[in-house]
Amino acid sequence: PMPAQWVAAAESGMRTRVYSITGSPNIMGALMVMTAPMLAALAYYVKPLWAKCLMWGCTGILCLAVLATFSRGAWFGLAVAVFLFCLIVDVKLLVVVAIGVLALFFCVPTIANRITFLFTSDFAQANNNGGRGQRWAMGFVLLRTSPIWGFGLGRFGGAIAMQNQTIENLDYFYMDNYYMKTLVEMGYVGLTAYILLLLSNLLASIRGLFKTRNDRMSLLSVGMFCGMIGVLTHSFFENIF
Repeated sequence: PMPAQWVAAAESGMRTRVYSITGSPNIMGALMVMTAPMLAALAYYVKPLWAKCLMWGCTGILCLAVLATFSRGAWFGLAVAVFLFCLIVDVKLLVVVAIGVLALFFCVPTIANRITFLFTSDFAQANNNGGRGQRWAMGFVLLRTSPIWGFGLGRFGGAIAMQNQTIENLDYFYMDNYYMKTLVEMGYVGLTAYILLLLSNLLASIRGLFKTRNDRMSLLSVGMFCGMIGVLTHSFFENIF
């Protein structure tokens, strides 16, 4: 059963959000976002027709699983990962993907409503009253206590802080933005170091893809790279990374 707080009151028509054994549809979505591009890469890599069909079938199942989580952050992360994968591997796939997205939007009302809800006054109200907007604003308030070094690693905004609430009279909650969580806990110094770490990984990945572009094995690297980009994108909206 889906906890009532997982959707705004204005979205009362939604009754199901898939989360499997993870306990969270957002985490479930992130795992699918990371894995789906890898399976798509395998579909291009393997040669037997039955294996290609199997890999494409599995890729489709994972994409449907992401849709069933109704995690907008996961949807956006998957969209970025798929778009990047198509640009690198096969641009013609973009046409198929666009047709599929349009079909889902017009044929599945719950998906369309979940997206269009973002542009309503009800969403703005929910966002600023207990939603991400309010949480991020409170994060900036906490950051003011120590903007350079942060509030303290593991002290607020993430799983460690939620499981070890050591500060009295403090309203704990997930920041729902891994970069914001890092900023609040580690300050501008910590966020800068974290971004430099991510950039170094991304640059190393791009360099590796470029050097191995004529090798069939590079397809598998592309799948991993796109999955990573999808998770990093999703991290703007959840505590994912």
